[in-house]
Order: sequence, then C-alpha cells, then structure tokens
Amino acid sequence: MCKWKTNRCECPVSYCTEGLEHFGSLEVEYYFSVPEKDAIPIIETVCKAVEEGLVIEDGVMYRDLFKNVSVFFFKTKSLASDKEVFRLVLPDWEGEYPWEIYSGISQKAHFKRQ
Repeated sequence: MCKWKTNRCECPVSYCTEGLEHFGSLEVEYYFSVPEKDAIPIIETVCKAVEEGLVIEDGVMYRDLFKNVSVFFFKTKSLASDKEVFRLVLPDWEGEYPWEIYSGISQKAHFKRQ
C-alpha cells in the first residue's frame, strides 16, 4: 500500500509517496510551499493511480490524472535524499507550467492519456 510522508529538508517542505517501489515505480515527490491539507490529496491521488496500474514515465504530461488539470512528471534526485524520484509538476494559478513562464515555450512536454 502506498502512503504519503512529509520530507523535512533544507528547502521548504516537500511531500512524497512511500511504497510505490512495490508497484515497480519510483517514488513521487511534490515540492512546493503548499499547506499539507492541499498537498496530501495530490499525493494520495498519485498513489491510488499507480496502485491501479498507472505507469509513470519520465518527461510525460498526464491529462486525466486530476480533474481539469494536467500534471507533468520528470526523473530527478530527491530534495530530501540521494534517491531518484519522479517530481510532480502542476501548473500555477494561471494554468502555466514553469517552462512556459520562464522560456515562453508552450506544450514542451508531450501528452499521454492515462
């Protein structure tokens, strides 16, 4: 069974899954200064989807994981350990992703339906 945990590191708080390795996946980390009450449902949704068969791929945008918002995953080193994880990226309140804001490039990632 997958669950979530809060990482305390030199950065603001990050939230991550714990147990996805039992489903053949890297753990997923979500790093932003958001209240725990908002971050936990995000991580729990990812856990449930992987438990039900979702295979997360590096550099892929998923349209159907959350209602009304696409999410992007990429492999990187965890902020709290030396482990490799998938970092989950959500758009900002304007619906833009970091690469759109800072580089002006839209739709950098390719989309995949869950």
